[in-house]
Amino acid sequence: MIRVALADDDEEICRQLRRILGAAADLEVVGHAHYAAEALDLVVRTTPDVVLLDVRMPGGDGTGIVSTLRAFPDPPAVVMLTNFPTEAAVLTAIEHGAAGFLVKSTTADELVALVRLAASGYQLFDGRVRTMLSAQGQPAAPDLSGLTPRELQVLRGLRDGLSNGRIAVRLGIGEPTVKGHVSSIMVKLHCTSRLQAALLAAGAGSAENAP
Repeated sequence: MIRVALADDDEEICRQLRRILGAAADLEVVGHAHYAAEALDLVVRTTPDVVLLDVRMPGGDGTGIVSTLRAFPDPPAVVMLTNFPTEAAVLTAIEHGAAGFLVKSTTADELVALVRLAASGYQLFDGRVRTMLSAQGQPAAPDLSGLTPRELQVLRGLRDGLSNGRIAVRLGIGEPTVKGHVSSIMVKLHCTSRLQAALLAAGAGSAENAP
């Protein structure tokens, strides 16, 4: 059972999310919060697998809440919610450790599917956000020749939206080792975020041939 906590100051949004997610046999909504402090308390009390968190919460910025939640010993996957996504908001949220970014108009079927992916350790975006990010103008074929074979494997994991933990499982190496490779990749590719590196990898055929 995937445990989901809701954090949004709009009572109607919380009711809609609870109805949609509660209809799935493998999802359980463990509670909802309308304020930043309530959201943190809710996660401490219920230990959810996934938190759906509004970008703007009374009493605290949503991005700041992500950072706090990700510092927990066993942190949940945090998926940001908004009505009007902006590139800056998405990139900032990902930099602070968010597992994804969804618009509140996401269809019921897609929402359920994306929550399941977030619980499995994937980084995710709904169609509207993916379209926005794909328009950032990243080079179609970046030069990856400076990366080691292992770094290419890790880059493929970033491209596939995997967390460091999921990449570690895929490659059979430790998560701290993955973290070191990610840092090296970002330096070599002159990237300022994991997302930027992932977008570069998406247009790089040589990453597909990594051993």
